[in-house]
Amino acid sequence: MKCFCGCGAELPKRHLDANLQASEVALELLVWDRARVIDPGSSSEAVESLIVRGAGCYRRLLSTLHDEREVDSPLAEGQRWLQESHDQRWDRDDMTKKGSLLSKGKLKVSNSDLERLDRAHPETSFSATRSQSEDAESPDVVAQIERLGALYANGLLSDEEFSAAKERVLG
Repeated sequence: MKCFCGCGAELPKRHLDANLQASEVALELLVWDRARVIDPGSSSEAVESLIVRGAGCYRRLLSTLHDEREVDSPLAEGQRWLQESHDQRWDRDDMTKKGSLLSKGKLKVSNSDLERLDRAHPETSFSATRSQSEDAESPDVVAQIERLGALYANGLLSDEEFSAAKERVLG
């Protein structure tokens, strides 16, 4: 089995669950990033926090796959994040195909969405396509940094997550 991130590494069977979960987290991040690019007004602090935490979760899963660290902790964290993501997107028709009473809704992901998937940073699969000059000139950059600062000050982001999110915003 090959690593989901695209590095080409052959993974041992014991990493099957972590590899599958990394792919689920990446697809969730993809649809959240698409939603915030298509409708920037719908991206609240809660959504931004969810994306940042999901990106951190994804990186820890990949670290587990690449460094062969303990698998249980990232898997438990990933399961919690996936459930939270599912709960937040459930009522969003732009992100979820409704299932039946017994099945959860599925992600709305098209082939063109999958082609845009950045396996290193799925949380920027759509938002990173803007040019850096557009980002630098945008007054929204200041607002995004302020939102990240508020999330960090409220303890919703770790030092590492805050730094990574800030770097993403600044390009």
